[in-house]
Amino acid sequence: MTQPVRAPGALDDPTTLAAMVDRLGAAFHVSDADGRLIDATPGLAALLGVSDDGALRGRPLDDWIADPSARRAALQALAPDAPARTVLLTLRGAGRATHAVETVTAVRGPDGAVRLQGMLVAASGIMGASQGGASLSTSGEAGRDALTGSLDRTHLNALGERLGRDPVTPVGVLIARLEGEDIPAEDRDVMRQLVARFLMRQVRANEEVIRLGDDEFLVVLGGASAEQVERVGRRVQLLALRSAPGPLSLGWAARDRGESLPALVARAAAQRVPVPTRERDAHEHRRAGEEPVGAGGWQGFGSGTR
Repeated sequence: MTQPVRAPGALDDPTTLAAMVDRLGAAFHVSDADGRLIDATPGLAALLGVSDDGALRGRPLDDWIADPSARRAALQALAPDAPARTVLLTLRGAGRATHAVETVTAVRGPDGAVRLQGMLVAASGIMGASQGGASLSTSGEAGRDALTGSLDRTHLNALGERLGRDPVTPVGVLIARLEGEDIPAEDRDVMRQLVARFLMRQVRANEEVIRLGDDEFLVVLGGASAEQVERVGRRVQLLALRSAPGPLSLGWAARDRGESLPALVARAAAQRVPVPTRERDAHEHRRAGEEPVGAGGWQGFGSGTR
């Protein structure tokens, strides 16, 4: 029987996949249920600053993580064949600190043993990308927030100075806050990481995510008109309704001519409202004897933004 011919570059071709793994800089690894490494692609040793691949086998990846508590909490929640978990890490190896993004899933093998399969990518490879179009990026001037991998407030200060010298450049902002005072303290850092990652996935690479405070994040929409800011805000709100990692409130605003960055951020924050979630709203409406919001579909922001 004639075997089907694979098209050049097809993703079911092992040679193509192996080349992609090598060139894209992703490190794939397999661990046992306790997190001890069983096997890994050569990229993992390079990322961790280890010269000998054999030095990794049998050791937990946590040995190279500055603060492994968030990762441990995420892995404890994993179950075989459940959705993968994504965490942001600070790796320490070869005398340097490297921010990285790890996605891990748990699978049960034919022998019944549970193994963890993961992919690790240096955050600079994700967050340092740029796309065409208007950009107000000053990433070279800014540091990264160690917990979430988002930009820190030094970037906001630099951007504010630039806008102060240019009263006409259009820009929009979207502000997101992690709500839920009942989230346990030991889980809150994990939730902050996941909120930052959620926002990074929803915007273009040149639309940067800045951590404003413990639970607040800002997305800068460089060159965006009021209509474009509104579209982005509505889209992120709808995506948050479907897949946000936790309870969020969102607000957005487009810059008025001559408006300062602090005033713009304050205006977006003043318009921030909770994103409806089916579980939370169902609970609150049942307490009030009303029909849950989730039963009737998505409820929008109303007229709170432009």
